[in-house]
Amino acid sequence: MVVVTGDGAFGINAMEIDSAKRHGAKVVFIVSNNAAWNIERLDQEMNYGGRIVGTELAWSDYAVMARAFGLHGERVTDPARLTEAIRAAFDHAPALIDVVVTREALSSDAGKGLAFAGDFQA
Repeated sequence: MVVVTGDGAFGINAMEIDSAKRHGAKVVFIVSNNAAWNIERLDQEMNYGGRIVGTELAWSDYAVMARAFGLHGERVTDPARLTEAIRAAFDHAPALIDVVVTREALSSDAGKGLAFAGDFQA
């Protein structure tokens, strides 16, 4: 089983890594870490004169958190390492891969967000 999540959303259910370890679930968590609630951050940037409030997060290292719970955890900052990190995660599941990504890439959901519905803004 694979869970692919953003870092903001992972913050809501991060303790599931403890459940995975405790119950021996062979799950791999892949956290896309851009240190932001990026759809909301983009909305603020585009529609509120670039004023960013409460949507940027710390560059937390979720691999360290996973290792603290006894999971295999790896932080990936180099795209060339991603394939090997995924292989290692499946070999050692439960596992977590913390993939550091840019804030500049648009989410596939961004087109559905308020940032692209300017006529409907208050």
